[in-house]
Amino acid sequence: MVLSKLATNLMLQHRFAEADPLFAQALAIEEKTLGTTHPEVAATRRGMADSAVKQKKWGDASRQFRIACSVPRSFGSARDLSGDAAQSALYDANSCWIRLSLSLATWAAEGGGATTED
Repeated sequence: MVLSKLATNLMLQHRFAEADPLFAQALAIEEKTLGTTHPEVAATRRGMADSAVKQKKWGDASRQFRIACSVPRSFGSARDLSGDAAQSALYDANSCWIRLSLSLATWAAEGGGATTED
């Protein structure tokens, strides 16, 4: 989590060359220790996607958002969430899908997204 937060701070300063490797390192550690469907892993992927958006790397952003957006749903179905945890999971899922949609719309407006992998 600390690496991901540091990467986010660097990204917000537009220091992508430093942020992106930290996001990748954080993701590798989190997936190994928490599993691929943990909300913290999804949060790191959303950070990676946000970094890609800021760099106009639409394909990377799209891939990371799609993976991240599927995590809250699978995590929620695997565990009985209630109260604040359920609200937080719902907010994260909705926010993720909105950000993916906006990224895809921007990408399309710039003439991208024409391949079958997009």
